[in-house]
Amino acid sequence: SWTLRRILEQTHGHVQQIVIDPEGEFVSLARRFDFPVLDGARLDAAALAIAATRAREHRLSLLLDLSQIDREAQMQHVTAFVGALIAAPREHWHPLLIAIDEAHLFAPFGGAGLAATSVRQAATQTITDLMSRGRKRGLASVLATQRIARLAKSVSSEVLN
Repeated sequence: SWTLRRILEQTHGHVQQIVIDPEGEFVSLARRFDFPVLDGARLDAAALAIAATRAREHRLSLLLDLSQIDREAQMQHVTAFVGALIAAPREHWHPLLIAIDEAHLFAPFGGAGLAATSVRQAATQTITDLMSRGRKRGLASVLATQRIARLAKSVSSEVLN
């Protein structure tokens, strides 16, 4: 998380940034940079998909705070939000740094986690899509995790750096 914060501080103002924060650790950074904070506890998946589409369209940096919802809801929200970032129309494909803290929570290795299998599979597929198809769409992803072995192999195999 500390390294991710430094990356965000150093790239602020140079590229659009979207931060997915499952623990609420980056809210102070969002305030410092005057980013809007989307509260995952107040928005459903459909609203988050619309917000993601609008963020790409208007090149708006923001933070998605998922700290007040359970793990399964976090996965559902990330699936909708990141899926919409990937599905943005070609005219909105521009450089975007998407930082996901505790990435292993959204794409766990070996089915670990508290979420239902279908929810876990959908979230893992979405993060895999982000890492494989996202680059072509201008999405530069930074996945932060304490232990890469806890991240799904389908995701970690797509990481180039």
